Amino acid sequence: PSEWRPLTVLTIDKVSPNTKKFRFLLPDESTTAGLPVASCLLTKAPLGAEKPDGTRKPVIRPYTPTSPPHAVGYLDLVVKTYEQGVMSAHFGRLAVGDQVEMKGPIVKLPYAPNTWERVGMVAGGTGITPMLQVIDAILSNPADKTKVSLVFANVTEEDILLKAKLDALAKEHADRFDVLYVLDRPPSVWTGGAGFITAEMLA
Repeated sequence: PSEWRPLTVLTIDKVSPNTKKFRFLLPDESTTAGLPVASCLLTKAPLGAEKPDGTRKPVIRPYTPTSPPHAVGYLDLVVKTYEQGVMSAHFGRLAVGDQVEMKGPIVKLPYAPNTWERVGMVAGGTGITPMLQVIDAILSNPADKTKVSLVFANVTEEDILLKAKLDALAKEHADRFDVLYVLDRPPSVWTGGAGFITAEMLA
């Protein structure tokens, strides 16, 4: 948590037209990232205003890994490139072999199995990543009986990140997990929600 460490990009996979999954190699390939649920990492890069000595001020942004906590030797970050996003644009320019400085974990909300009977989640865009971290922890633990409902809002169908994984989880754990996709601009044939999220959708 108190030390920045450079992690090397191992692979880059396209998730959507403007989103990529970056797999980073951990310094010790035989260990896990050691990230508790739910927590995030901080990333740092010299992308800010130029200082008098010619260097640039660091830009720091939080990201939530999408790899499981028990993944050995690597961690995954799913990053969407925004036109005005300084750090996300930097990620968009990364190549295999490049490095990004990171530190963590930053614990946001410690999760313990069976704390609640039901958990309701609302996410938009890349906000799915912290939700997925908790969903994975719940559904991968047979002793955890918590039920999860997710309302996931996006602009278009192609913007729905990690949809294949969410659909697979909903199918495999139909008694414990359900998801409603809501689109601002749905296609002509669409069975999910349309427009903005409403109280009725949440109910």
